[in-house]
Amino acid sequence: MDESLSSMVKLCVDARQLICPEPIRLLHQYIRKVADYEIIELWATDLASVRDVHHFCQFLGHELLEQNEQNNIWQFKIRKNKPI
Repeated sequence: MDESLSSMVKLCVDARQLICPEPIRLLHQYIRKVADYEIIELWATDLASVRDVHHFCQFLGHELLEQNEQNNIWQFKIRKNKPI
């Protein structure tokens, strides 16, 4: 994990033990709370989150900076991009 990226995380959303669609619903809710270009981190245990986070970023224009998995916990770092 890139330590400099971790230090830039503005908000962490813990969606562990939640199932689809809750992790993405929480991500959508909380990404609105950070300023443009800030980084939000999402932790999830639902395998569907891997697909959903990619689609979320692609559809809404945010940038998936990092994705890691350890012990069936996925960690995503997403940069909120300014809406077009």
